[in-house]
Amino acid sequence: MACVITVNGRDATGKKRSDEAGFPHDFAASGKDLNVGEGVILFIADDGDNDLSTINAFGGSTKDSDQRIDTTEINQIRLSVNKINNSPIRAFYTVTVDDGTTGDNIT
Repeated sequence: MACVITVNGRDATGKKRSDEAGFPHDFAASGKDLNVGEGVILFIADDGDNDLSTINAFGGSTKDSDQRIDTTEINQIRLSVNKINNSPIRAFYTVTVDDGTTGDNIT
């Protein structure tokens, strides 16, 4: 799986990706994009072509329940990060995949 990593909407080369078609915006009720801002690190699934507007790495299949390649049945992704810039982090993240309407159920 390939991914594009952005910090404050820019990739490692400094290119502003947050204005591109396909950038995953996450707007709060106030209108603020929670995926862009100081200190925001975003991992964006990519199919390897480095074009955010094409079908992403988690795209579906004509053989899944809705038979659409532009959707997915994946509902959770787990990530682990051991180092950034050679500094140990040992972090573990669980990411919920949905359309933004259900949110996480915290019990």
